[in-house]
Amino acid sequence: MVSRDELYQLVWSEPMTRIAEKFDVSGSYLTRICTLLNVPRPERGYWAKLAVGKAPAQTPLPPAQPGDPLHWSKDGDHVAPPKPKAPPRRRRVAVPVARSQLHGLIRGARTHFENGRPVDDGAYLNPYKKRDRFESLSRQGAQPR
Repeated sequence: MVSRDELYQLVWSEPMTRIAEKFDVSGSYLTRICTLLNVPRPERGYWAKLAVGKAPAQTPLPPAQPGDPLHWSKDGDHVAPPKPKAPPRRRRVAVPVARSQLHGLIRGARTHFENGRPVDDGAYLNPYKKRDRFESLSRQGAQPR
């Protein structure tokens, strides 16, 4: 059985993978145990920084809160630590858009169609044409303008 004080000393004395091997558990399981017991762990890269003499200060062990477990044992005197839950998803809320707040392209298309020429029922709306050089050539019989 390991108390949270002992686990705190172990976690800050050597890497989690080595401690996990001693207890014959995985590193991620030991991380969850530390979270369950409220034991702070070294940040990522701590051991590499320590090797070159630039490790950050050790985080102090916070006091245990009422109801927190104080001991852990691999043999079963504990409740399995809960897996961390993902934060709840935020529900999307439909925002009503007032008719006056239409997109600029839609507004422009609306005014274009409202100001266009009238069309017989069932017919297609042909855009206004500007006479181009080829049209004048075909009407005048290959005589350039």
